[in-house]
Amino acid sequence: MGLFILFLGSMVTLVELILTTKLTYTKGRSAIKGIMSSKLMKDVIEGANILGMAMMGVLSASMVNLSIAFTANFGESVFSVQEKIDGIMPGILPLSVLFIYYYLISKKGVSIAKLVLATLVLGIATAFIGLF
Repeated sequence: MGLFILFLGSMVTLVELILTTKLTYTKGRSAIKGIMSSKLMKDVIEGANILGMAMMGVLSASMVNLSIAFTANFGESVFSVQEKIDGIMPGILPLSVLFIYYYLISKKGVSIAKLVLATLVLGIATAFIGLF
């Protein structure tokens, strides 16, 4: 008798598990579909995208360092190109480099390895002549 009750209890538990698993799967899936298709979720995702782009801008501005070392002497006054560029918009040179790289990678299909090599060669060449 005890073995029969154990077997019956196991069967009831198994059937209950199968039925509730199917039910919870379908209800959970429909709930996730409802959340993902709602306007609120789209707004949250768009806000996260904007925040991510802002963080990439902050990181690129703080991690990319580029300055022009070229100065010109006019009598007693010294004309610094970097000061004039920073007077227009501070950080415009690193930003322009970032946009040029983005354009080359996304639109022209240039590989990142080629960009790294070109940056290295261009950096050494311009440092050698004293431009950057």
